[in-house]
Amino acid sequence: MLQLNEANFHENIQNTEGVVLVDFYADWCGPCRMLSEVLEELESVTIYKIDTEESKNIATEFKVSALPSVVFFKDGKEVERLIGLRSARDLQRVINSFI
Repeated sequence: MLQLNEANFHENIQNTEGVVLVDFYADWCGPCRMLSEVLEELESVTIYKIDTEESKNIATEFKVSALPSVVFFKDGKEVERLIGLRSARDLQRVINSFI
């Protein structure tokens, strides 16, 4: 998992091939901390994290209003979005649908 910020977000999303999962989180968010552990179980996906407190412009651009929010990209374009804590199985199912 790689931490992104406003300075490098768009470049990384556009230059990463395949499926990308972006975890929009905040340190104060309990479900966000739980989701971090779930993300470690996933396969065949690049995972980026965005702290919504530090990168408010990115969170606003993607209309993130609830945490945790997981946004999936494929070849630089948003293809799916999930809100709230999800299981590894649910997330992997979404990933597999885009492979």
